[in-house]
Amino acid sequence: MVRMKQTHLTPVSTPPLPCSRAGLGVCVRGLVVGAVLAGTGVGFGVGMTACASPKTRVAWARPYPEATASGGVADIQVIREETHITMTNTTARDFGASTVWINMQWALPIAGFRPGETMTLDLAQFRNEYHERFRAGGFFAVERPDTVALTQIETVGAEGKAEMVGLVTVKGAAE
Repeated sequence: MVRMKQTHLTPVSTPPLPCSRAGLGVCVRGLVVGAVLAGTGVGFGVGMTACASPKTRVAWARPYPEATASGGVADIQVIREETHITMTNTTARDFGASTVWINMQWALPIAGFRPGETMTLDLAQFRNEYHERFRAGGFFAVERPDTVALTQIETVGAEGKAEMVGLVTVKGAAE
C-alpha cells in the first residue's frame, strides 16, 4: 500500500487574466501553474483553473426584443472589414438614438444616424445579454471570429413605437 503525503494548500487570490471566452480554453496561467505543481508532486489537476473573461457590465446589454414591430429593410449596406463594420445611410431617413443589432444577439447603442453619414463601429464593443463581447477576430485572436449574418437597427418609428429596421449585410473579407 502506497501512502501519499498530504499537503495543505492555502488559497491565493489572483485577479483574473484577460483571456478569451471560458469555453474550450483554459488560461495559460492555469497550465503553467499546473505544470509546476505536477513537477512538485502536488498534482496537475490543482493548477487547472478555468479562466473567464472579465465581463465589462454595460447598460445596453439585454435580450433581443422579440416583440418589436418590423420596419422593413432600409437601403443601408453593412460591410465587415475584419474587426469593425462600416455602414452608410443612403436613405432619406434620419435615425435618432438607436441600437444596432447583429445576429439578433449583439447590441450597441448609437447616438443617431443621419442621411449621407458613414459610420464605422468596432465589433468588440457589441455585447449580448450576458455582457459578453462579440468575437471580432483580428491578428491575435485565439478563437474563430463570429460571423456577421444579420444586421438591424432598433429605433423609434413614425408612430412613436419601437421598430426593427433590417439592413443589407454584405459579406466582408473576414468571412
